[in-house]
Amino acid sequence: MENEHDYIIDGFVFHSQREAERARKELDGVRYLEKNADLSDPEKLLQVYNRMLERGMFETPVGLRFLRDLQDKIRQIPYIPEDMISPIDAGRSIPEDIREKKPKEKKTPKKKEKGTDKEIRQTVKDSRLKVKFYISLIFNIVLAALVGFMIFVSVSTHSVTILNYENEVINKYEEWENELNEREKQIKQYEEKYGL
Repeated sequence: MENEHDYIIDGFVFHSQREAERARKELDGVRYLEKNADLSDPEKLLQVYNRMLERGMFETPVGLRFLRDLQDKIRQIPYIPEDMISPIDAGRSIPEDIREKKPKEKKTPKKKEKGTDKEIRQTVKDSRLKVKFYISLIFNIVLAALVGFMIFVSVSTHSVTILNYENEVINKYEEWENELNEREKQIKQYEEKYGL
């Protein structure tokens, strides 16, 4: 049950002003990213997601929910393998007094492995090439089927084509000439019969 000292930020209840303020700052950061970052490009989306995880930008449930939404969007992209999508550290959102105490380790700055971004870009490019190859292959198969169908139709039908068009036209003129000759004979017979 909420008491009067609880703070609600983006649907989450925080029990201290400090936690609520951190959540509010993260909410502002989320809104800024949604407004200004181009998250429609899958490659940029993956880079932004990985950078936010590396820097530990989000610790509250507000920010972690945003990270989870990004993670779900990345999983929807068919050519990004699952092992390239880093998991979200949920331990950051647990208050320090509840977290399991670990012996303090000397913190050494993490060195970013050389080529990590290059490897990601190369994998994404390779995946895109595979997708383009399969689309091209399907397109070529469809075109080959259409050409085969057109050849079948042209061989199996008896309609007028360019090859036998001249013969068809000559035959029609001969029929018309025969009809005209017949009518002319009939008219001459009629004239002779009635003396016109």
